[in-house]
Formats: sequence, C-alpha cells, structure tokens
Amino acid sequence: MVLLSTAQVSVVDSLGNRHLVRALLDSGSQSHFITKECCQRLNLKTTPSRSIVDCLGNESIGSSERVSFTFSSVKSPDVHFSVDACVLDEITNQLPSVSISMEGLPHLQGLELADQQFNIPGPIDLLISAALWPRIVGTPKKLGPIGSPTAIESKLGWIVIGETHLRPCSASKSFLSITDSSLETLLEKFWTIEELPSDSFVGPDDEACEKQFLETVRRQDDGRFVVSLPFREPSSLLGDSLQTSTHRFLSLERRFLRNPDLGRQYCRVMDGHMTAGFVGKVEEAASDAPLAYYVPHHAVMKPGSSSTPLRIVWNMSAPTSTGYSLNDLLHIGPKLQADIFTILLNFRLFRVALSADVRQMYLQILVEPRDPVDD
Repeated sequence: MVLLSTAQVSVVDSLGNRHLVRALLDSGSQSHFITKECCQRLNLKTTPSRSIVDCLGNESIGSSERVSFTFSSVKSPDVHFSVDACVLDEITNQLPSVSISMEGLPHLQGLELADQQFNIPGPIDLLISAALWPRIVGTPKKLGPIGSPTAIESKLGWIVIGETHLRPCSASKSFLSITDSSLETLLEKFWTIEELPSDSFVGPDDEACEKQFLETVRRQDDGRFVVSLPFREPSSLLGDSLQTSTHRFLSLERRFLRNPDLGRQYCRVMDGHMTAGFVGKVEEAASDAPLAYYVPHHAVMKPGSSSTPLRIVWNMSAPTSTGYSLNDLLHIGPKLQADIFTILLNFRLFRVALSADVRQMYLQILVEPRDPVDD
C-alpha cells in the first residue's frame, strides 16, 4: 500500500480556542477542502458559494459553501497559512486504511513528524492543495529500506509519504480535483430560473413548528404579536452562555474605544430599541435564573442605507458550554416567502405595482417573557 502525506495542524475557532485538525497535503488538487463536520465543530462561519469539483474518472461533486480561516504549524505556531476552502460532507475515508507497524522504519526515529499518528487510521478534516504545497514542503529527505515510506521535511514537521512493505490493500486511493465555478454554475442557474414553480414539501418538523405557533401565538391590546420560541429539543440542553456573551461584550467595548463614533451610533440605536420596547433591561435578580441564554450582539455597518446605516445583530448561534446554541434547539420552520416566478407574474397582471417596506418588522414581534433569553 501507499501512504499519503498527512499532518496535524492548529486551527482557531470562533471563540479563539485552538483545535488540532488532521490535514492531507495533496499536490494533485487545485483547491483546498474542509469537511462540514469540522466547520461545525470549530463554529466557522461559511458563505454560500456554488462550485463544481471534478474528480478522477470524469466524476463531479458539488459544493455549496466556502469558508476562510488560518491554520498554523503545531511545532511552530508562528508559521501560519490563510486559506479559502470549499466545504464538503466528506473528503475521503480514513487514512491510512489499515494500521502500520513502526518496526522496520528506523529512519523515522527521532524525527519531529507532522502527524505523530500517520500510521493509524483516522479521519481527514482538511485537504491542502497544490497552491500551498511548494510553500510548505521542503527538499531534505530521509530514505529508508526499499519498500518503506520516505520522510520529507516541511514547515509543519516531517511528512511521511510513499509505499510500505505491507501487502497492498484492496482499496487504493488517489486524489485529483479541479474546481470550476464558471460555466457549470451559469448553466445550473439558467435551468433553475427556467424551472416552473412546484408545491413546496412540508415535512413533519415544519408541521410541528406551525402547530406550536398556532397554539401559543397571541396578540396584545396594542396590536403587537407575542410568540413562544419553537423548541424542537429541550431547553435544558443549553449550558452556560454568560461567559461567552461577556467576553464578546468586552471585545465590543474595546472596538468602541478605538472608534468612538461607532460607539455613539451603537448606543443611539440601542437606546431606540429600548424606547420602542424591542429589548429591556435585565434586573440583577434575573441573572440568578436557573435557565437563561445570554445573547451576544455586534454591529453591522451599511453606509449606503439612509434608514439603517448601523444595524445591531443578535447572535443566537453562539454556542454555550455544552456546545449547543439557542438556534440549535429551535425549529427552522417552513419557507413562507413566495417564489420569484410568482412575484414577477403578479407584476404583469395590473397596470400599477406598489412596493412597500415594514420598518423593523421582525423587531415588532415579542417573545414570551418565560422563554430563556436575556439580552
């Protein structure tokens, strides 16, 4: 069998914590790839981006997300690389496919290996493409007996690659990928636009969400609606969120010190929210509640907007100490927006079309006070 070059690298998650990630260095790939499970584990923020990945045998798979992050060497943290990677459900099976004995490999003894467990089957979280191969891999080599793998020095440590003296396994692995998001993407968009609208499928989760909404929604005397959070998992799964929320609040305060004008705008918008009743002050006694979810918030600037140049975003996806966020426990709910085809047809039915906007529409809807959310 043949060993492919693997390495343990360090990646920083959204909270600033470092995690070990197992990477495959592949000089036959034009793009970097990362698994969806790894993105979720590190809470990396992905962006929609449709790409077609061409593999061996003229086979193709699709990727609908991308993510940017930085990884560094475990041995030398000052050695780091920034990448923009496509997100896939899975990169490959475990590598290597079987365990390999270290006996008979004296040339590897004493080397600072990039992957200390290169000989033990394990999952691959990240694929590093040919774009970084020449910047990472050096030229010094350590050759062993015939039929044993070669060690090559790199900035991540010594990587081990090549054939071993074991019998070839039944499944061989080869990697080659070409990413093209031009012609294929345009064709897919064309057929998507030309498709006739079809009735959307309503699953059991959507039905449960709608049923819960109908049973709990109410309207106040002033006309505002009050809804309960649509939990699909027990709220007891939430852990401590105060520490994370406090950490991000202090980070926001430091940002205001660097940019006082931003701080003044932010306070003005927050005061407006409190005056309108969108948010309220939490009394100190409420901080001792047995279950509460403290929501981090931050600013999003939109200078070109005349109505809302600064918007406050409440991050309900921030994980608690148990790894669950509030969004993780809630129903997503069915799609309520009309499809663009129907909207465009409606514009052709009458001589005059009117378009309007409801100011701060979502903020007008209140949440039941008993639900575990603190601002």
